[in-house]
Amino acid sequence: MKNTFYRFKDKIETVVALIAVLGFLSGCSNIISNSRSDEDTKKECIISGKISVGSSSGAISSQVLNVFSENCSSARSATSSFDTSTIDISFGSLYVTLNGSVDGKTKSFNANITKTESGWAYLAAIPSSGEWMLVGGMSTPDTGWILYGSSSVTVDEKLSPISDADFFVSPRPVDGVAGKINLQINNETETVTSVFYEWAEEIDGLANGSLTFADGVATFAFDEVPAGSHEVTLIFKDSSNNELYSCKEVITVFSGFITDSWYGESPYFQYDEVSNSYRFILTDSIIESYESTPAGALALVEDTAVTSTPYVLWSSTTDEFSSDARSCLTADSVTTGGTTTMAGLQVFGEVNESTTITRPISAESNPVFCFGDGYLWILSGSTVTGYKQSYSGYVKDYDNVIDLESLVKTDTITSPYLGDVLAYYDGSLYFIWYYYSSGYKYNLSRYILSSGNVVTVSIDDSWNKLYVNSYNNTPLAVYAVTSSSGTTIYKCPLTITDTSITLGTAESYEVAAEKFGFSSLTSINVGDFLVSSSKLYVLLYSHSSYSGVYDLYINSGTEGEPSYTREKYFCASNGGILQFDLSATEFIPTVWSDGSTKVLGWYTDSESSSYYIHTYISGEGNVYKAVGDNLTIQPPLEEAGNWFYGAKKFIAIKPDELVIADEGAYIDKTDGNYNIHSKNRVVTVNLASESISATDVNVTFSTKFGGCGSIGMSD
Repeated sequence: MKNTFYRFKDKIETVVALIAVLGFLSGCSNIISNSRSDEDTKKECIISGKISVGSSSGAISSQVLNVFSENCSSARSATSSFDTSTIDISFGSLYVTLNGSVDGKTKSFNANITKTESGWAYLAAIPSSGEWMLVGGMSTPDTGWILYGSSSVTVDEKLSPISDADFFVSPRPVDGVAGKINLQINNETETVTSVFYEWAEEIDGLANGSLTFADGVATFAFDEVPAGSHEVTLIFKDSSNNELYSCKEVITVFSGFITDSWYGESPYFQYDEVSNSYRFILTDSIIESYESTPAGALALVEDTAVTSTPYVLWSSTTDEFSSDARSCLTADSVTTGGTTTMAGLQVFGEVNESTTITRPISAESNPVFCFGDGYLWILSGSTVTGYKQSYSGYVKDYDNVIDLESLVKTDTITSPYLGDVLAYYDGSLYFIWYYYSSGYKYNLSRYILSSGNVVTVSIDDSWNKLYVNSYNNTPLAVYAVTSSSGTTIYKCPLTITDTSITLGTAESYEVAAEKFGFSSLTSINVGDFLVSSSKLYVLLYSHSSYSGVYDLYINSGTEGEPSYTREKYFCASNGGILQFDLSATEFIPTVWSDGSTKVLGWYTDSESSSYYIHTYISGEGNVYKAVGDNLTIQPPLEEAGNWFYGAKKFIAIKPDELVIADEGAYIDKTDGNYNIHSKNRVVTVNLASESISATDVNVTFSTKFGGCGSIGMSD
């Protein structure tokens, strides 16, 4: 079974990769040669990257699959090139093309490809500097492009090599030319009688529905389907409408082609030697081994109180490193991390070091979200979308797609702007918006889900973070306001009716490094809020910006004749948790159970009082300034499990635990080279023991690495 899968998997990889590869290589007369002289190499910029398209499992057109597996078999060699621009097939001519353009002009260049364990990679020689746009894909004479992708590459005057110009190709819709789906689902069970299907996105030609089995077969067929990769959830039920099994697959559709072939490693895919393809076969053994709460799902609860949710993970980019940061990473640099992943948001029932974004339920890559009423609510621009909890995970609820801007727009307020905050409490969504009228006017609004009504109250400032809950039956708004002087946390009681919101007297706490015993160089940001029992938990983090990265010096001279030598490289990547007792009479953080810790999980360097930084001070010029006590730098790698690198957001609700997205890095500059250990983790705090445990995950979250000469992090 394993051998047959990998034989078929080679075909899939050929489709998934070679469609793009052929696009790169069409029109190239020579491959890059190892024997090229140094003088020739200097005249070209060597770029490389990965080539990817499609899904690792799902359905695809067998016509496309067979054409490429039969005609492009030479692609399996280690270094291959293709010098044909057309491939003749039974239903016409298939054209594969590459356009490399700079300054509006198309130029040709040399390239070769390499088969790696993780897929396909390419290596190309760009002949000149400039802003290059690589465009490639597959087309037919009748339809034009049916598969298309592009990659923007900036080549500097020195023709410096580029190693991260990844190329993605995807099905491209053709005007007036749709694709079709015709897939069979085989049922060999004693109990399953029907299959329900739910599409992850609302797409013309694809409606949710159900099929019954006749003689053990149900035909999953649609005409006039737009090209694209469409995720579907299949839910198998018995005659009493009980769910027995569910799964998700991605159906890839090309304009002018029929998607009729399954593929993948899922237990219901069985290889058929006769047809040299996979069949979808559901068996009793598969149902017996099925867990009622698969990854990304939960057992449903009857009440609306959220006691436990899946983990929400996301990747803002497919690669954490910007091109300028990459150019600073020399061959001698040690780079750990720099995860490559799909962008988007996905939910998981459990997490481990291989957890990554493969099937995002939302394309939102820097998400604002909250849980409530069995839903995951995601804010994107001015629109909130509800993803309903189901046995198969979270499914988009098309009845809960809410345009917040239209709810607050009036004849006099024609251009409202939405803030990047969203909160759920007691059947309502809370959001911040503002407009300009002789200055900015800020508002807090409550959208009542049951009635669709909106209630609004004006507020004094823009709230950067927002959380709504209650304590002792009194609703509370917890929010943060950031100004040039720092960030202040507020706790404000609310009086809520069906027609009004009234703000009570707010209590405040200013976040400042000195209050926690940290060096005055520490810049602290507020990440997120959560109320559990009688405690308010506040996430804090500190990340160096590109300009906030310092070398640390030791004074090895005397007081009269100082001599400063570089000792360490300082790049802040830190985080921790404050706790407030809501029953207390004063709104200030309480220490943790050890009796002294104010910020749980925050690392400080106890030896920092001996360090200096070289900086500019007005009136003094460039001087060496003492750092002071307890500089908050990155936790050492050998102690990573005890500390945070950047506590950013609560990403799940679990009984007696705090579950947090922790992101940052350990960045050192040994011998002038950057040593970067990227940290993207799910950190769990056990509230009973106040212990910290961390799990690395294969996502990027929101932090990126950039800059050259002083690599730092941006959020």
